[in-house]
Amino acid sequence: MKAFAKFLTGITLVIVSLLAYYIYSSNLQVAITQEAVPAAEKNEEFRKILSDVENGKYEGVSTLDSIDAYSFVTLTVSAKNFSPFPAEWAQFVEKKSDADAVVLLTDAGPKDIDRFKEARFTATILTKDPSALRTGWLEYYILGRFHSVEAVSEG
Repeated sequence: MKAFAKFLTGITLVIVSLLAYYIYSSNLQVAITQEAVPAAEKNEEFRKILSDVENGKYEGVSTLDSIDAYSFVTLTVSAKNFSPFPAEWAQFVEKKSDADAVVLLTDAGPKDIDRFKEARFTATILTKDPSALRTGWLEYYILGRFHSVEAVSEG
């Protein structure tokens, strides 16, 4: 009977250890870097967005100011998965500020991040305030369980 109790204790310790490792490793490490370029340097892209705004493509945006008032801010989000389980259906959701005119999600997901791998997401924003602190969330699933990690720009 003692041997059986020791066996069950050992099994319990292994299960608790695996569960603790899953909880610890299921949070992805996320970092954001941002790069701002005046819209005047990307005249063609701005003209296309202006045309799309005039055609009603962007909800909540009816007009834009002059090209000199805006900058394109490109966010690059790096997500590292240290879990032995893949992060599935990962996508970056950028928090829009009042100065942002249009958020262009160029490569924001969804995509899978394999175990012990890294993935990059990008989003471009047409904004009047290129120096604003940028935040967002990386949302993903591990073993069918939803996770969300807040991401804050480095500067």
